Amino acid sequence: MDEQELLSKLIGMTETQGQDLIKSEGYVSRVTNIDGKPYMITHDLRFDRINLKLETKLTGEHGLREAVIIKADIG
Repeated sequence: MDEQELLSKLIGMTETQGQDLIKSEGYVSRVTNIDGKPYMITHDLRFDRINLKLETKLTGEHGLREAVIIKADIG
């Protein structure tokens, strides 16, 4: 799968599902932002790394939260 296809496919996946797919495609991942709060990251550029921006959403009737990928890019 090419990079753009992979990045598009990640949107809407849970963090766990996305990280499994990223690993299976030979990339590494890092979370750069959750719910609008940026994480401290290094500013090195790596073409084998996918940055993930996450948003937590309520799932289920008991108010369980699960992080969903809302943005993915190479870096």
